[in-house]
Amino acid sequence: MRWVWLSQTLAQQAFSSEKEPSLHIGIPALEALHRTWRMRSTRAKYSEFHLALEDGVAKVEEYYEKI
Repeated sequence: MRWVWLSQTLAQQAFSSEKEPSLHIGIPALEALHRTWRMRSTRAKYSEFHLALEDGVAKVEEYYEKI
């Protein structure tokens, strides 16, 4: 379960910068987060988290459309 927290934290940090623009880093991070959660949502190993991962994927897609 730690990977869920870590992947979202890394994506969030990619968007955070006090001194320089970070969108060029944030978009690939958002895409990586989407890819990781989408892939894991289909694996039997993560079936317990399927609905949460699908909800997370939907939220990432929502943010991506706003960019």
